[in-house]
Amino acid sequence: MSEKIAGQIEYYNPNRAFGFVIDNVEPHTKRFFHLANVKQGVPQAGLTAIYEAGRTEKGPVAVSVQVLGGDQ
Repeated sequence: MSEKIAGQIEYYNPNRAFGFVIDNVEPHTKRFFHLANVKQGVPQAGLTAIYEAGRTEKGPVAVSVQVLGGDQ
């Protein structure tokens, strides 16, 4: 199992159900996430997210995302 890391949601599009989170560990790394990978919380730009870092052929992704704060 991967280590959980934290980041801040930079962008989220509720109409298309995807967004990007910026790593706290690697500040210049933006990770894509889809609402299907959000296990807890409602994504909103500016909120903190805890997730597992992954990678696909298209680039870095966040999986098993837990959104902290906001409208739960």
